[in-house]
Amino acid sequence: DPYPTVWMQAIIEAVREQKPFMRASAVVGLRRLKPVVDAVNRITGRKIRVFDDMETAIHWLLDEAGDRR
Repeated sequence: DPYPTVWMQAIIEAVREQKPFMRASAVVGLRRLKPVVDAVNRITGRKIRVFDDMETAIHWLLDEAGDRR
């Protein structure tokens, strides 16, 4: 496992606490963390995506929010 269990547990707990308040989240420029994000999504039921650029991330977030600009 390339990511320490302590890190994963801390991330999962933080994400679970935020779930009622967030529909979706985007991470930009941290492609190496995609496996961590995928695991967090599976465990917590959150919708977090990793993007290479901010513009694509913003468009996705707007779509998720129902704002079709």
